[in-house]
Amino acid sequence: MIDRTVGDLVGWLWSTSWQVSVLVLLVLLCERCFDRRLTPRWRYVLWSLVVLRLLAPIQPSVPAGLWSPARPWFVSGVEAPPVDTVGLGSARGLVLRPRDPDPRTVASAAADPVPRESAPRALPVALRSSEESRDAMQRTGFPWLTLLFLIWCSGALLLALRALVAELRFRRRTRDARPVEDPRLLAVLTECRALLRLARPVELLETSAVGSPAVHRLRRPRLLLPPGVGRSFGETELRLLFLHELTHVKRRDVESNLLVLAASCLFWFHPLVHFAVARLLGAREALRDWEALAALPGSSPRLYANTLIKLLERSAAPRPPDVAVAFAGPHGSIHRRILMITRFDATGRRGRFLGLALLFPLAWVAFTSAAPHLDVSAAILEQDLLRIPVQGRAQELPEWRRTIAAKLAEPVTLEVEEASLVEVVESLREACGLNIVVARGLAEEVDDVFSVDFHDVPLERALRMLARMADNGMWMAPAGEALYLDYAENLPQLFETRIYDVAQLLSLGDDRESSMDLLIELVTTIGTRASWDESPYSRIEPWNELLIVAQTPEAHDEVHAFLERLLNRGRVPDTAQEPWRIELEEKLRQRVDVSFEGEALRGAADLLQGLLGVFVHVPEDYEEEAVSLVLRNVRVDTILAWVTQQTGLAYRLEEGSILFGEQASTVLEMYEVGDLLAYGDRDYSADVLASLLIENVDSRSWDEIPNASIRFWNDLLLVQQTLEAQAGVRAFLADLGRAIR
Repeated sequence: MIDRTVGDLVGWLWSTSWQVSVLVLLVLLCERCFDRRLTPRWRYVLWSLVVLRLLAPIQPSVPAGLWSPARPWFVSGVEAPPVDTVGLGSARGLVLRPRDPDPRTVASAAADPVPRESAPRALPVALRSSEESRDAMQRTGFPWLTLLFLIWCSGALLLALRALVAELRFRRRTRDARPVEDPRLLAVLTECRALLRLARPVELLETSAVGSPAVHRLRRPRLLLPPGVGRSFGETELRLLFLHELTHVKRRDVESNLLVLAASCLFWFHPLVHFAVARLLGAREALRDWEALAALPGSSPRLYANTLIKLLERSAAPRPPDVAVAFAGPHGSIHRRILMITRFDATGRRGRFLGLALLFPLAWVAFTSAAPHLDVSAAILEQDLLRIPVQGRAQELPEWRRTIAAKLAEPVTLEVEEASLVEVVESLREACGLNIVVARGLAEEVDDVFSVDFHDVPLERALRMLARMADNGMWMAPAGEALYLDYAENLPQLFETRIYDVAQLLSLGDDRESSMDLLIELVTTIGTRASWDESPYSRIEPWNELLIVAQTPEAHDEVHAFLERLLNRGRVPDTAQEPWRIELEEKLRQRVDVSFEGEALRGAADLLQGLLGVFVHVPEDYEEEAVSLVLRNVRVDTILAWVTQQTGLAYRLEEGSILFGEQASTVLEMYEVGDLLAYGDRDYSADVLASLLIENVDSRSWDEIPNASIRFWNDLLLVQQTLEAQAGVRAFLADLGRAIR
């Protein structure tokens, strides 16, 4: 949590620094291009944008915003630690081995006995090789981010301490300040307050601590005068001096100096910030000069300039602290002030339209960021997503394992009608040249016949598709220089142990123990399709803030994706979706003509298979179901919906194919419902919301579909339902949101 806060702060300083640099250069360019036409008022307004941007913690996101929310290179690893580390110092060396295989699960194969491997395959969720990971850890081993933060804190505190010491010293020097009793000066003060309509009381004091009139103190402002001012200046000159200082009081410039000081302390390392602050204060002094001249009708700009020069010549006292406002100001700005005084415009109208024309685009540059688009690219999403660190065992694969992995990625073409499992496997073996062994028990127990039609399908996907069609827990694992097919519970070498650091997830809840129990329940029920009870090798156990999981590689991929999706509040990059699913869903959106007049479901499936170029599986028991449809220019998914309505079956998408059967295809969606649960007791509101969804969104499907469910994780609603029902859930939640607003 501390690392993330430090990273966010350093990231904000970084992005603000370079954005402000651009803004400073733009304001300076405007000054240079419109020198004579830009009045002190608009110069002050434009430079104020810089200070306000320095202190703005966030920028509103608008569609036409300029800046994109990008994190600096030295912060990019804070929220996303490398996925091949656990992230807890006490657990980095922890390696858990799978349980010893049960002798009873050793199946007899049709060939020689199958040797087993104790080491699982390499970790597939790593985003880089082990060498790259080690290099990255070496690069980030030193806490550069913490060092930068400490340096920044030291500079900011030293600058703030310097300002505080200067203020205390100035207060000590002004302890001997005497109230002014000269009736002439007091009369001028009263007259100037009336001219400015200033209601705040101002105390007039004389002290040798200042060389020119200055305003000091926040709550009870003081106008400090150097000794002998009443004797050195005439009444008109005194009026101009007092009007200038009282304008500071009226505009509360002493208070605004605190904001300027805060910006200077926060960005002490940025030279352009100090340059912008100097320009801002110079523009403010010039603006107060104009306001003093405007408050005294008939006054001469030349006389005002001469008064400023005369005051500067006699000023020898130390400069007042940053929170005070002196008439003379820094000597470096006197030349610009005199130049602006000579350009005084009594009407105050000059440059108004120019100032407005410059203000709006510069404010847009300063205070807006680009709003995120719904169709944002996967690369941007990948950059912003948080990660769940995971550790597993990896080793160099033997040559025969690498050969099997390469064969599984090769495409195969196979068309078989009504063949047994062993016959289909033999055809695949001949098509790909890979040793495939079917366990004897599996070959004897599976008496179904299979009809497959694979065209340029990767061998691994074809075997997964065959396992889905068998629907009996069959799976595959490399063993003895071959690919071995058996029930998953009989393949101990298939199970790997991986350790997931879920501290970030647990920190979102109130009770870590109950949050861990709920997390395990979610993972085993809706987070994966794997079985957690049938195999003696699968397990999921908590240990402190770690989740220790023994499962198949495919199940691990699902566990990891589910945990990261929870952490990112349902967000998922486009790359997380399987390529075959994207391609198949695109085909389902095609429009075609169909004519089924009492056609058997098998024949209708063959026609759809020819139109789409994908395998369509129909269970043997349902091949003769009748379908009567005549549709023109309709989407394929609409045709499938009509077919399921007439046959009473459902369809699902698996491994690039369409499977008809009794079980409907469901997807898991996550919805932010914190605003809906904010009324009354949270648990009660969650129960009511779940009941409302069940009653108002396809109410029969919640009982008819076995895995349809509604769960909650903090303020996140997790819904497992069909795509059609998910559309209804989204619409209903949107209606509720509009109603409470």
